[in-house]
Amino acid sequence: MAEVEEISIEPTRKSNEATPPRRYVYLAGPVELEDTWRDRAAKVLAKMGLEPLDPLRGQDHTTVANQRSKHIKSNVPDSLLVMRDLNDMQRIKNSTGFVLMNLSTTSEGRKPIGTLFELMWCWTNRVPVIAVMGRDCDPSYKHHPWIKEMVSYEATSVTDALNLIEDYFV
Repeated sequence: MAEVEEISIEPTRKSNEATPPRRYVYLAGPVELEDTWRDRAAKVLAKMGLEPLDPLRGQDHTTVANQRSKHIKSNVPDSLLVMRDLNDMQRIKNSTGFVLMNLSTTSEGRKPIGTLFELMWCWTNRVPVIAVMGRDCDPSYKHHPWIKEMVSYEATSVTDALNLIEDYFV
C-alpha cells in the first residue's frame, strides 16, 4: 500500500489576526441649536480609533432644540427616540465602550433631563461615564451624591474629557 503524503495548507489569514472589535462612545448631553460639542468630540474620538454614537444622528438640531421652547421637540415619536438611545447604550456596553456625558445646562436654560436617565442606565450596567461638569453645569449636579457616585471621571471641559480619554481609554 502506497503511503499518502500529508499536505499542509496554510490559511490565507492567520488565526490570531482578528479584526479589532469596535469600541463605541455614546455622546450624551443636552441638545443645543448648534450642537458643536458633539461634532467636535466625534471627530477627535474617530481619530483615536473609537466609534462615536451621536443620539442626534439623522435629525435636524434646530428641530430638536427649538429655541422658543424649554422642551425638546422632534418629528420622531418619543418611544422611538428612547428605544434608539437605549439600543445605542447597549452597543456601548457590549463593546466595552463608555459614555462621554456633557452635564451642562443649555444656553436656553434647559437642563439635561434625559441625560440623567442615561447616567442611571450606565451606572446600573457598569458602563464608565466621563462627565463634563464645567461652569455651565448646574451646581446642584456637581455636589449631588447620586451624580457623584455614578460618574466615573469628571472633566471641566470637553477638551479635558477628550484628553482624559486619549490618556486612559485608548
